Amino acid sequence: MEVGERRYRGALEKEQGEAVHGAHEAITVLQEQLEAQCCAHDVKMQAFIKERDSLKVLIVRVEHGNSGKDSHGQANGTATDSDIAKELTEIQQQFDTYRAEIGVDPVRLREDAIASQREVAQLTAQLTKSNAKLEITGDHFKI
Repeated sequence: MEVGERRYRGALEKEQGEAVHGAHEAITVLQEQLEAQCCAHDVKMQAFIKERDSLKVLIVRVEHGNSGKDSHGQANGTATDSDIAKELTEIQQQFDTYRAEIGVDPVRLREDAIASQREVAQLTAQLTKSNAKLEITGDHFKI
């Protein structure tokens, strides 16, 4: 009976170890995904900041009546009010799109974190059940 009990305990401990290892791997994967998304967000943010700055320079040039060069360094001739209005409208649309995307990322990250917490809770419950089974089996063999 003791040999059977040892085997059963060994199997339960192995199962518990696998459950803990699986939970650890899931958490590690989610952390890596979060870091990757943060890096992508930072890159997008820097691109939008550069675009904003170049547009500020363009607006200053237009206000001073200089046609100058566009953001690519090419001469753009005289800028008309309709061209500037079109450009500003396009930029506003891009910014609105960016703002919507920025709002979606934190929501999705929050949902992922909640799902991960639920998964950890389920794995913890499974681990607790396994421990209870092990304890009951140990008590059963003692009797």
